[in-house]
Amino acid sequence: MMSQLRRRPSVGVFCLFVLGAGVGVASAAPPEGPASTERAHASPDGQPPGPRLLLPDRTVWRVDLQIAANWLRGNSLSIGANGLGMINVRKGNDEVDLKGQVAYARVGLQEPGGPVVATATAALSWWWRLRYDRHFRGANSVYVAASMDGNFRAGIDYRADPLAGYSRVLWRTPRHLLIGEVGYVYTYERRVFGVVPDDAQFHSARASVQYLFQLSPQVALLQWAEAFWALNHTRRVRVTSFTSLSTTVWKHVTLRLSFLLRYNSDPPPRPASQPPGSRFEALDTLLEGALGVVFS
Repeated sequence: MMSQLRRRPSVGVFCLFVLGAGVGVASAAPPEGPASTERAHASPDGQPPGPRLLLPDRTVWRVDLQIAANWLRGNSLSIGANGLGMINVRKGNDEVDLKGQVAYARVGLQEPGGPVVATATAALSWWWRLRYDRHFRGANSVYVAASMDGNFRAGIDYRADPLAGYSRVLWRTPRHLLIGEVGYVYTYERRVFGVVPDDAQFHSARASVQYLFQLSPQVALLQWAEAFWALNHTRRVRVTSFTSLSTTVWKHVTLRLSFLLRYNSDPPPRPASQPPGSRFEALDTLLEGALGVVFS
């Protein structure tokens, strides 16, 4: 009987609760976006990009937190949560940035037309990155960072990505901000139980670009993308893309619609219990709407 059980599409009343709160300056920061204060000053809080600030005698803090949750119960069962947080500290030319994200979902299993008899994890992923930037000559910086993530459903138990590189503001006007980055990444990847091989290592070149367009004092569009190309395994390319449209609807309230895409051209093979030669899916996406409450 259990072999006939399946996840049934949720039908009925769906309750979604989204809360975003920030202390300092809210931003449309992507889950893996750069730590540049240029970006933070250009956040869609009603303020267009302005002159770069050098504050050698003052420490500037920024905190941004967003939480989303859903719960459905009755003829079907679904519960999930998604959280994103950012802490940014800058003093003069030194800047430290910490970002993190977690997503979890659990669904009920049932026969067609039958009651819920069991539950299973539908999504479990997490990510964090700690980054330090040293700014120099206005539009330039060098950075080092430590990053980790995991995605149970994509076959990744955990993955470590220490990285370093160079960042530069390529174009800046009162309405436009374009930042480009290059660097090196070492990756250690530990796969979930049953996957053969159970781990892998990669040496990758990194390229990243971020574009912010301030459509109006209240509306901003952000596009950020990052690519890792493995130099020791050239058919492997990892791409992350984040697109966000944010608008300030009131002094302390913002709305955001975002789309996150993660692509791995060489995903891990599935466990030995699955058909030979099968692999995990190469593409994961997340479409999200959020209501933010900003305090400053």
